[in-house]
Amino acid sequence: MSFSKTNQEVLCPQLGLYLNKFTVRQMLQEIRALSKRFFIQSSRRLSFVVSGTIQPLLWLLLFGAIFQRVTIFQFQQEIRYIDFLSAGILVFTAFTSALNAGLPIMFDREFGFFNRILVSPIASRFSILAASSTYIICVTTLQIVIMLLFVFAKGSFFLPV
Repeated sequence: MSFSKTNQEVLCPQLGLYLNKFTVRQMLQEIRALSKRFFIQSSRRLSFVVSGTIQPLLWLLLFGAIFQRVTIFQFQQEIRYIDFLSAGILVFTAFTSALNAGLPIMFDREFGFFNRILVSPIASRFSILAASSTYIICVTTLQIVIMLLFVFAKGSFFLPV
């Protein structure tokens, strides 16, 4: 039994054959269509976006109220706890969203839709990953903008007092 491709061709394919203008345009169209599908799914389950935004706000309100009089001394500067906490919660929100990036693909696989995507005539399977990443980046950006607006309304500007 002989294989038609050598190990070198499999490990290092000639990308010039795949990255012509038509293929890139087709991949962008696939990414847009799959991302649109993810956004439609999230519009049908608003609890995902709302809970991902409300949970960090609750942490900020709860721990911000409990430790509002605590100051942190770092490098001879006094930092309010709300400044310290809000920066940490913003990073935590982005990190948690990044951890949840694979969930839409896992759900598609669980319910059998992922197999339909894989057998469809797509230019590259990379567009599935890119669409999921695009969706998660947009949702995370929305959550962080809402958090920043809340933090700035609360009076925290990430500056030492």
